[in-house]
Amino acid sequence: MAYVTTAQLISEFGESALIALTDKSRQGVIDQVALDRAVASAEATVNGYVGGRYTLPLLPVTEDVVGAMFAIVRYILDGENGNEAVAKRHAAAIVWLKDVSAGRAVLSGVAALAPVAPASSRIDIRSQSSVFGRGVR
Repeated sequence: MAYVTTAQLISEFGESALIALTDKSRQGVIDQVALDRAVASAEATVNGYVGGRYTLPLLPVTEDVVGAMFAIVRYILDGENGNEAVAKRHAAAIVWLKDVSAGRAVLSGVAALAPVAPASSRIDIRSQSSVFGRGVR
């Protein structure tokens, strides 16, 4: 299940922009394969950051996640031709994902993973009683 749909991306960026960003063969239509690849890459990025704290796939998909997906997908599609605004939006999305990963931001309504108890740092050494000893006969 993708966190954003083609319809949402068209609504956010416009069909003509998505055609310009994906249609390398100049067919005049959105290259769905290229768009799906960008969405899958963005989703992997999101999952990589939030997967340590939340059950994947994220359900429900929050507006914050959708916004991050928009920023990351656009950045991927723009490639080396991206402008500064696209790069800043992407950077802000990554900062937010890092905050989610660190627990400084939360995804309301999304099932969190159960906390893992920290491993004990105590070392317990035990040995058998002595069989031989000094001065014992």
